[in-house]
Amino acid sequence: MKNLLYFLKKYGNKSFDEMKFNEIDALLLSQLSYLFYERTVPNAYASYNLKNVMIEKNAQNLCYEAMNYRNNLKLVKLFKDTSRYDNIIFSDISCNFDVIKKQQFYAMTFWLDDFLFISFRGTDLTMVGWREDFNMWFSDETPCQNDALAYTEKIFQKYNKKMILGGHSKGGNLAFYAGLYSRKEVINSIIKIYSFDGPGLKDKEPFYSDEYKRIKNKCLTFSSSSSIVAILLYHVDNVIFLKSRSFSILQHSAYNWLIKDENTLCRIKNNKILSRFLDRALTKYLLMSTNRERKRFVDILFKIVEDNPEATLLDIKYHPFRYLKNLWRRKKLLTYAQNKFLKLEFKKMRLCFKDVYDARKIEKKKKKAKRLLLSKNN
Repeated sequence: MKNLLYFLKKYGNKSFDEMKFNEIDALLLSQLSYLFYERTVPNAYASYNLKNVMIEKNAQNLCYEAMNYRNNLKLVKLFKDTSRYDNIIFSDISCNFDVIKKQQFYAMTFWLDDFLFISFRGTDLTMVGWREDFNMWFSDETPCQNDALAYTEKIFQKYNKKMILGGHSKGGNLAFYAGLYSRKEVINSIIKIYSFDGPGLKDKEPFYSDEYKRIKNKCLTFSSSSSIVAILLYHVDNVIFLKSRSFSILQHSAYNWLIKDENTLCRIKNNKILSRFLDRALTKYLLMSTNRERKRFVDILFKIVEDNPEATLLDIKYHPFRYLKNLWRRKKLLTYAQNKFLKLEFKKMRLCFKDVYDARKIEKKKKKAKRLLLSKNN
């Protein structure tokens, strides 16, 4: 299938003079921020040639405990046969992980001939990272969003060069947030902002702001056809939907997105019905609940699902039965008030889904009646 790995095999030896930097390059550099470069380089803030680090002997250190381990491993091994990225330098790795603040942040800067590409990592395998995602439901800003803004400002002040911001999943949200709230001088230096299947913002007001008007034409927001992540919260209107070789939540992986040609991801007209249904239902839930209610819901939920503050999804993968046993034990330790609140919130969600489903049924009946009327008249 023609995906990101195919792009490396097929076009990996075309120079940027032969084929200009494009959205697939942006996706690749966004995906690269999931790797653990700090395990292979002595100084995270120094500059290194990307090709010299992306070598087979470093593959395990770079990819172990990263999202999409197997595909990342293939990507690293393919790099030795490419020349397109020979001259790319990376620098200024910033990694902030804080269990207390519920913060998972990682960003790095790639140097190309004419500009810098700031790549923000999406959600990793840690429960802290997932908790921070859920905190976006009720927080005006999260620690990682503040870090993304500070990092972008710092890179601009340090190098004063043109920049492109990009990221996959939560990284896309961070790229958009940093671009939205940067100072005017920084915004003027930003060429484009790429959000690859990233969640939106808690409120829709920012999309009517002067800040958004300044960056609107610079934003490219991509999502998969069965999007689940990118439909979360409020988003831009002009989302570009992509064709994927997988289904449901597996479409979130950048490796499952298809490419049309040497510089374009394969687009489709709209996302699927289920994705639109989820979008409407979750938006309705946001309107029916307060920030305080959502915060309490997330706090209780993670009391159940989080085994310990430093747990990762690998713990669930390698010890599923032990995890489920402990999950059930933690559920039983909830107070009566917590259990009651949790049930009420899940009931509220069910009602939101039911209302949207019923509204869709009525809409379909109206369309059917209209078609019948037109056919009779004809």
